[in-house]
Amino acid sequence: MKIIACEVSKEIEGCPKENAIDGDITTIWSSGAASTPPDCQWIEVILDHPMEKVTLYWMPEMLPSTGDVKVEFKLYNKGSEEIGLNTPAPYHCATKVWVYSTLHTYDPKSNPDITDWKVKRVRMTFISSPSWIALREITVQEPSDLHKTL
Repeated sequence: MKIIACEVSKEIEGCPKENAIDGDITTIWSSGAASTPPDCQWIEVILDHPMEKVTLYWMPEMLPSTGDVKVEFKLYNKGSEEIGLNTPAPYHCATKVWVYSTLHTYDPKSNPDITDWKVKRVRMTFISSPSWIALREITVQEPSDLHKTL
């Protein structure tokens, strides 16, 4: 399981979006902007194949080096239908420390018109942060891989 591409709200020169998914924690994607509604920063990742459950691992780059970051996750199937929304929650983050989020879809009974409940894309929206939005890395693992070291 891997992330094959991503899109972002903004990026600054020298810190492109590809840095967030290149497997190298010494490179950084930076939006170059704060994240406050209505101008929230986001990154959307595309998975190599659809998954029933998704656990994202992400490593922020922060200045100041610690703080609370409020994040919302939206899940989409390969047909771009929204199949999950994980309520914005605060994460206490520090530079170069992995944070993980286990994400869940809506109950399939909630919308019988949707037949594909596997996750293909995840949008991570930063609702608030004490610093510019920047990530050293974002990756995904299947539940069977969770015991492995990143």
